[in-house]
Amino acid sequence: MDEDGEPWELELLPGLTEEELAAFEARVGFALPEATRELLRFTRGIVGGPLETIDFTSSADYVAIDEDSGFGHKTLGFAADGFGNHWGYVLGPDATDLAPIYYFCHDPPVFLYQSPDLAHFLREVFRMCVEPFESLVDDVHEDRLKNVWLDNPDLVPAKQARQSSDPIIAGYAATVPDYWKLIDLRNAEIGQGFSWGRCRDFKRHDREMIFALDFKEPWTARTWLRRLTERRKPR
Repeated sequence: MDEDGEPWELELLPGLTEEELAAFEARVGFALPEATRELLRFTRGIVGGPLETIDFTSSADYVAIDEDSGFGHKTLGFAADGFGNHWGYVLGPDATDLAPIYYFCHDPPVFLYQSPDLAHFLREVFRMCVEPFESLVDDVHEDRLKNVWLDNPDLVPAKQARQSSDPIIAGYAATVPDYWKLIDLRNAEIGQGFSWGRCRDFKRHDREMIFALDFKEPWTARTWLRRLTERRKPR
């Protein structure tokens, strides 16, 4: 039920056939673990409930995310909130499952870590359907855990990051100017991330969930609107 006591009506979508499973594995570029294959044989997603839709295979166009974005690699949306925001996978070159899961929001423009895997994500979704209706999915959706949009609390200046004892961080920081900032999401906490709308541009490390953000130009509402328009211009 929802918080007003009204029942949610959930509909399970049909599961994948073996041929569809094989086609999806070809799309993501790796063989899925048996537990994930078992889930997809049972159902490819859920219609109804607190989220607009959940489509594990990202087959619906309206939950697709631009694979050419700065988030890098194969970025596939699989769940939507009905307001143009999505949860999705960022499948790097070493991916072995449909995980981890991130929240992609455009209002405010933030990118946040949500769940380590689908099992955790679904548990938190269904917590939104039972008292006391508290869920980490809802917390991330509202940016309650870190207040990333306002504070970007986990960004580190590139100049400082070059002194890191982690050679991957130090090496990546050496590739960007001093006014850039880095964030390491390899072992992220739920709700951790960055506001892509407050920087000029951002890019991801070739293999790791480490991002560098260009903060040369101070953020204002006007510059953010200009950048958003520039990103949407046809190539």
